[in-house]
Amino acid sequence: MSTEVRASRERRLSALEGQEPLVDELTAVLFEADPIGLNFETNTDEYAAEAQTIALRLPEVDDLDQLREVIHQEFVHWFDADLAGSPSKYAALAQRVLAVWHRHHPLNVPPTIRVMSEYDCWPTWDDETGRNVDPGSLPITRQCVQQLNAWAARYDASLNRSDPSRSKMSDPQGFAADGRLLADRLARELQGISRIRYRGID
Repeated sequence: MSTEVRASRERRLSALEGQEPLVDELTAVLFEADPIGLNFETNTDEYAAEAQTIALRLPEVDDLDQLREVIHQEFVHWFDADLAGSPSKYAALAQRVLAVWHRHHPLNVPPTIRVMSEYDCWPTWDDETGRNVDPGSLPITRQCVQQLNAWAARYDASLNRSDPSRSKMSDPQGFAADGRLLADRLARELQGISRIRYRGID
């Protein structure tokens, strides 16, 4: 190990003092996912350096899109762009890394989220308190946020504002089916962080 590499490793370890359990769990997750194809060996610390640099950047991450980019950037740094592949390759890994981060540094996310439509409201709710939750405040992909908000907008569009009692969805079954699909997607993106319930049309 060169002097420069050793010094860089020592700086990382110093910055991560007290975060060893987090790094160990990230190392195990990366080794299991094996984006580069290294775990044919018995050395389970093969991705330790990558886990360290990812851990150092986790506090700057706000959502899954950012986390996927961070993970991809670190693999490009440690290997190269060809070996690392495209950022989309790291989507599932980003979800697992986010869950690990949440276990060690709990995110401000309701433990149970209800997906439910209600006029002029966001479609996500704290299931324990009933608080309406902005999907944009959740650490999920921007595409999921957009889809949730578009689903809510469809419900708002069905409101007869001059006579709310006459409001009617044009395709309630299709709307409900789309809501279930969104709840399933949200459950995947927040796996290990929050439980998701679906209520549908309120």
